[in-house]
Amino acid sequence: LVPMPVNLSITRAGGTVQHVSIPAEEWLTGARTITGRVPRLPAITRIEIDAENVFPDVNRTNQRWSPGSNEP
Repeated sequence: LVPMPVNLSITRAGGTVQHVSIPAEEWLTGARTITGRVPRLPAITRIEIDAENVFPDVNRTNQRWSPGSNEP
């Protein structure tokens, strides 16, 4: 398997979308999780992994998080 970057789309109150990319090099160290920080305000209304559907994924139903969802 070849490590791929993780591209995040962070949607904020008011509709602004911030794009964050976690480089593949993070996974080459053997890390299985990465902790990142983004500004708290304006409020985050949604976070989506690979919103552009660039990378292959067999289950696209687990790509989104929003406040109040049960997903981590």
